[in-house]
Amino acid sequence: MIFTLSTGSWLQIRYKQSICILGLWIFGVLGSCAQAVAVRTLIIEDSSAARNFLKLRFTEIGCEVIGEAGDASEGLKLIRELRPQLVSLDLLLPLVNEIDALTLFRTVRKESPETKFIVISASSRATERASFMREGAVEYFEKPFFNFQALVGKLAQFFPDIKDAAPRDPRRRL
Repeated sequence: MIFTLSTGSWLQIRYKQSICILGLWIFGVLGSCAQAVAVRTLIIEDSSAARNFLKLRFTEIGCEVIGEAGDASEGLKLIRELRPQLVSLDLLLPLVNEIDALTLFRTVRKESPETKFIVISASSRATERASFMREGAVEYFEKPFFNFQALVGKLAQFFPDIKDAAPRDPRRRL
């Protein structure tokens, strides 16, 4: 079996059985072009343990974690610089440069309304949840327990390439 590629971009096949190999090769090339594109994700969370957990889980469902921030000021800088499609935002962040999580959220919603937010909070105030949801958050979860599978279903509505991760205990701690 001999394959030669000419400068005219055509493939010359020397034996009939090579057609099968050519078909498999073309399928492989085309198949690799059709791979899903990862959702560009930024995690804003002051707890390194929670950031690591979220990074692992987001990666498992097909997200590419392009950055991490430990406070809202750093998070706003990274959002403007990296232009993520999805932001995971903890609400209880240290106040730096007079920027808190709510200020970051509202600023980004004005500057980049296509950016999707998942809000994660240790607070269980219904009015706070309603406010974030009304202002455009995709979902609002409470720590230390939240159902990541429910998040996957919600994200799949916005990002069709999100894949279902293996089922886990929905009450798993952050």
